[in-house]
Amino acid sequence: MINFSVKKLIVFSLLIGISVNSNCLAEPKSDKIQDFLVTDDFVSKNQSPQNIQPQNINDFLITKDFVLKNSTPTLTTSITPKEIKIHDYFAEQSLKNCKPFVYKQKKYDFQNVNHLFVKVNSTKIISTKTPMNVGDEVFFVVSKDVNHNGKIIIKQGQIVSARVETISESGTYGVAADIILGNFKIGDLSLEGEIKKEGFTHTYWVIPVSQAAGFFIPFSNHLFRFVHGGHAKIKPKETFELQIPDEFWLKQEKI
Repeated sequence: MINFSVKKLIVFSLLIGISVNSNCLAEPKSDKIQDFLVTDDFVSKNQSPQNIQPQNINDFLITKDFVLKNSTPTLTTSITPKEIKIHDYFAEQSLKNCKPFVYKQKKYDFQNVNHLFVKVNSTKIISTKTPMNVGDEVFFVVSKDVNHNGKIIIKQGQIVSARVETISESGTYGVAADIILGNFKIGDLSLEGEIKKEGFTHTYWVIPVSQAAGFFIPFSNHLFRFVHGGHAKIKPKETFELQIPDEFWLKQEKI
């Protein structure tokens, strides 16, 4: 058995070891280094000034007359956008009945949340089942008067022309047909927006079934390519909304 004095010696040695390790693990305190040469007066006299004003560099060769003679005209100069004309000589010489037309750049105000819309209906059924090409003209009709400040700005029954922008027929494996109409106009007034319509698609069940059939019966998945999707159709009963340009009804307020 360990003697009682030996126990005290062991406990005392353990306490000394713990105290030594704790001192070693403690972060050393670093004394601040003071330089008697770098004083506050020295720093204030030798630091760079905070407010530095840039000096204008004048080049006697580049004068205002030199810039006006050698710079290209921009919209900020005296030349207005109406005086700048862009011609497509290839289209004018190659295409028949080609009339040059310059599209004005639209400046959209994203902070404006007050817009006017017109409701339209198709005059007849528009379907991808019937022969139709991109660029064909279709017609809609205004279904309801558009009032603003107690004044009718667009009357019910006015004809709205449109153009087929994109069309795709129904494809294999249940891919549906779709059609996109745009370039809506009431006379010379261009409306903003487009109408998209897509037929009923069968891909959600055709593709999984064809893959499962091809796994059990080789090459049987090719039989499902004969399954086509639905045609895109726009019916006269369907109502669509198109936005009236803000500059149009704002002009009506001033009249």
